[in-house]
Amino acid sequence: MSDIAATLAASPQTMAFGGLRYKITPASQVSAHAISSGVNADYLLSKRTTLYTDVTYVINSSKSALSATGSTTPVATGANQLAVVIGIAHTF
Repeated sequence: MSDIAATLAASPQTMAFGGLRYKITPASQVSAHAISSGVNADYLLSKRTTLYTDVTYVINSSKSALSATGSTTPVATGANQLAVVIGIAHTF
């Protein structure tokens, strides 16, 4: 087993993303922006069965139309969107 596989098998993993924007000049401003945040969780019922959930919320500016589900669900420009996914996965 590789070191990466051993690490993943031995401990739960947490991932976080962040960002920062700095205006270099007054003319370098982007007016269409969105803020996206989300949480996902897995619960192991057995070695082969997992319950999972994913919640994502997107706040769009008046000129932005980012969807919480990627490109599969259209969103009106300036509208916010919430996506909730709950499921069960079973490997055979």
